[in-house]
Amino acid sequence: MGSQKSLAVRLSKLQTFITPNTSLEQYSTDSEIAAQLIHNADMLGDIEGKHIADLGAGTGILGLGALYYGASHVTLVDIDEKALSIAAQNARALNVEGITYIHAPVQPVRADVVLMNPPFGTKTVHADKEFLLVAFLSADVVYSMHLASSEEFVRSLGKEHGFALTHVWPVSFPLKQTMRQHKKKRTYIDVIMVRLQRE
Repeated sequence: MGSQKSLAVRLSKLQTFITPNTSLEQYSTDSEIAAQLIHNADMLGDIEGKHIADLGAGTGILGLGALYYGASHVTLVDIDEKALSIAAQNARALNVEGITYIHAPVQPVRADVVLMNPPFGTKTVHADKEFLLVAFLSADVVYSMHLASSEEFVRSLGKEHGFALTHVWPVSFPLKQTMRQHKKKRTYIDVIMVRLQRE
């Protein structure tokens, strides 16, 4: 399994989006942040031997990273078939097995734990809410990433659906210059990684 640092190094070598879709908010999850989320989840007993659902999986960094870290099975769900094709290449690069690919809009997947980096809702209003609602139908434990300003929204939505916000980890999330509207090579935004658990 190795350390968080070694996981970050392995994840940094995976392929990302070739032509990211702005409307889908296809921003690649930074390898160090992905490794931190997976490591935090593992420390809380939510990775090893678990069936993980990665909703809006993109190229698979969270789900495949969890599988590499000891998850028993991973289901990757994404609307972008090309992204899932890259995820399959990444799975081969990591030499991991036990993956189900679902090419479809976000939908409930019965699993032990959800790991996801959903759209923040900057292009499609409440896109993050849709992902959370599907996550609540999928597993008893949900890990997700959101703008730091959304913390109270995430807390209240969870409470409304029987989930308690148990952990919040603030991170500085790097957005690389991958789309036309990006003026800088790298911009940092305030993001929270959260853990919610069914009460």
